[in-house]
Amino acid sequence: MASLDYKIINHPVGIDGFNSDFNAMQWADICVMVLPCGRSANTEASWMAGVGKGVFVYSLEKQESELMYKIYERILCNIDELRE
Repeated sequence: MASLDYKIINHPVGIDGFNSDFNAMQWADICVMVLPCGRSANTEASWMAGVGKGVFVYSLEKQESELMYKIYERILCNIDELRE
């Protein structure tokens, strides 16, 4: 099994990127997680839900349900729902 490359996330560019993203997460009132997305987006959305910020999951394509998405506000399937 491959291990994580901590050199990348501890590099000054990685640290600056993390700080920029985390500052934006702290500033924001809500999060819209657009599917499909990667691990970072799932981590960010989970953190935001954990501190009481609203998280909405937006997916244009019908997908298999993800049980843990129950912690988020809503799962939206079209742009009109998202605009509301």
